[in-house]
Amino acid sequence: MRIADETNLFRMKIHKVNKYWYASTQRPREDDKSDSSDKKHYVHFHWGKLDEHLVFEPYPVFLHLSPEEQSKFIFPEDWDLTTYKKLSQSPQEKPTLDSSNTAVETGLIKEYSNRFYGGVWLLEKIAYDLGIREDLMSVFNNTVCVNDVMTIAMFMILTNYNLDRLEDWQDLEKYPSTH
Repeated sequence: MRIADETNLFRMKIHKVNKYWYASTQRPREDDKSDSSDKKHYVHFHWGKLDEHLVFEPYPVFLHLSPEEQSKFIFPEDWDLTTYKKLSQSPQEKPTLDSSNTAVETGLIKEYSNRFYGGVWLLEKIAYDLGIREDLMSVFNNTVCVNDVMTIAMFMILTNYNLDRLEDWQDLEKYPSTH
């Protein structure tokens, strides 16, 4: 019996299901049958999707992994990882006030000045002043996960809707998380 290569557990491959392309790893699992065969079955675990130009768009489950865990994955060289790199390096600029207590048009605030950013901006300011973001960062140690927690909390505070509407609401307002 040959020895399995440990890096194969983290090697990304294309898994085609009908017309959809997924970025996946293949992991062995023991067969649940009671027979004595040592045959292994492999399960595809989808970490994101691919388009026809091989642009990798990660799912939140991949983005919630720590940077050390994400670095273990081996991507094919012909895949475009720009979307993944953009999502994993979200900007962390503090909202600021000028002397007249109005929003300074810099960074995130300037980029989203045409959206309804008032309530979210206020909650971001409160989170920075109270140190909530730093506390969450010390617990999760992952910027993407902290942004997701902040987004869910802000959505629940600002609206009376359940989380099924969060994705639609993100089209209207700018939240810390983009997915």
